[in-house]
Amino acid sequence: FVLEPHRRPSLEKMMPGGPSPDDILATCEVFRQKTSINVRDDASFADWGFRLFQVAIMHEDQNKKANLLKESIEKLDKAIKINSCAKGEDGAYAQHVMAHAWFFSFMLEKDDTTAEAHLNKMKRAIRQGMIVDSTNGEMEQLEASLGTVYEQRKQAQEQLARLEGKSEEEKRAELMKMSIDMHNQALMQKRQEVAMAGPVQRKPLLIELAGILLECALLQTKRKEGISLLKEAADAGKEATDPREPELYLRSLFLQTLIYSALSYAELDRGAVATHQKASQECFEKLCSSPEGQGARAELEGQRMQMVERYKGWKAQMLDPTDGGKPTGKAPEPSTASRGAAAPPSTAPAGPGAGAGGGSAGGGGGGGKEENDVLGFVVLAGGLLVVGGLVWLYSRRKE
Repeated sequence: FVLEPHRRPSLEKMMPGGPSPDDILATCEVFRQKTSINVRDDASFADWGFRLFQVAIMHEDQNKKANLLKESIEKLDKAIKINSCAKGEDGAYAQHVMAHAWFFSFMLEKDDTTAEAHLNKMKRAIRQGMIVDSTNGEMEQLEASLGTVYEQRKQAQEQLARLEGKSEEEKRAELMKMSIDMHNQALMQKRQEVAMAGPVQRKPLLIELAGILLECALLQTKRKEGISLLKEAADAGKEATDPREPELYLRSLFLQTLIYSALSYAELDRGAVATHQKASQECFEKLCSSPEGQGARAELEGQRMQMVERYKGWKAQMLDPTDGGKPTGKAPEPSTASRGAAAPPSTAPAGPGAGAGGGSAGGGGGGGKEENDVLGFVVLAGGLLVVGGLVWLYSRRKE
């Protein structure tokens, strides 16, 4: 069940990024007040449930996750009972959020009988979600994934068991291993899809492959391995570039902007650094000069700068030039598509570890509470791997 932001735009809003769980919970007080004044304020109940779901995803403690999901579902249910088409200010339908909430409840539940009940409620929410919005394929895709949910739950439960009784440091190390394994599995799968794809599907799959390769590269501490993955990503992005197909063109240009920028931080040779910097800037200028990119330079630049901060932290984590000895910084953090430039600025502006100054790496890696938020998301997601589509510009224009 691979979630890709360009196919599931509303799920981007449910990923960790930006505000802390406490910040999000603080906003719930507004909805509490609104619903106390007007007990039939379906939009506020929908927003309230959505915020609680966000916090559940970000929280590390599994018991608190379960309780937050339960409370989220209660608020969403109230919204739906008032108005079956209820949705919050951000446009997320309560029925759609409900389906995802039941999915995660199913994943976390240890008791098989209770989990089965959660799954049945998820199926019902999916059917209702299709009725609410028949033009959104998200529910259809979620329904299509039902054939693998038992295996997903098994994997999630196994991962949770691997964390029991371990210290925070051991948990972080284990979660990092899980994150790397999940990325590698997605990479292998996407390479196979590209190899078997026909001419029509090849270019979109190449863009997805390039995004996964970029994320995999940023998990590396060995310079040569990181550079190798980035070069493969650059080749895939370049092959997918086609001005005759505007959507693919924008996505490939943005990806190449980020990939060449990452290469400029990974390389040690000054000539290679300059070459990659030039290539990154050229792709960026092409993107900004396109009809869809005109007027969006500031937002695009903001996204690019967030990734630059992440690259700086990644560079500090690299092994020495001979790829021997110890890393110069801490190990890379688990990564999801909600971090850095892979998600729209309006929904996940910078990611954990990024204050007003930049991206998830935070010039050397985030830490403490915000880092735990990310780790909590990895555990909650279980077998899910969210890979970056890098298509916020196209999605925004399309909407």
